[in-house]
Amino acid sequence: MNNEKEQFRVVIDREANDALEAFVGRLNSDPLATKLSKSDVANYLLQCIDRHLKESEIAEIRAIHFDPKKALEGLLRAGDDLPQNLREAVLKHCGIKPVPKGKQAKKLSTPVLVDNAG
Repeated sequence: MNNEKEQFRVVIDREANDALEAFVGRLNSDPLATKLSKSDVANYLLQCIDRHLKESEIAEIRAIHFDPKKALEGLLRAGDDLPQNLREAVLKHCGIKPVPKGKQAKKLSTPVLVDNAG
């Protein structure tokens, strides 16, 4: 029976790699007691992270990686009306002046529809 754990890959950027290497160096400062790899430390940190992150830090991570297109897609999929300030921003972006409040579309003078096909 194979006792090896299943493995997965995560890609990190240069800054995260440098920080991880520095931390591993600190942990391995006594070579007689420990010999940890970056994977050892990353696995430990990732398993502990949920206990240590505060809601404010989770909100910060979300803000750093906020995708406005994805947010708009979610609003549109929900089927709700757009919030008024967002609706006004979209109108402005498209060069359309918002209709003043209280002004309605004009009523037709006759209920007869004109067929212009032909």
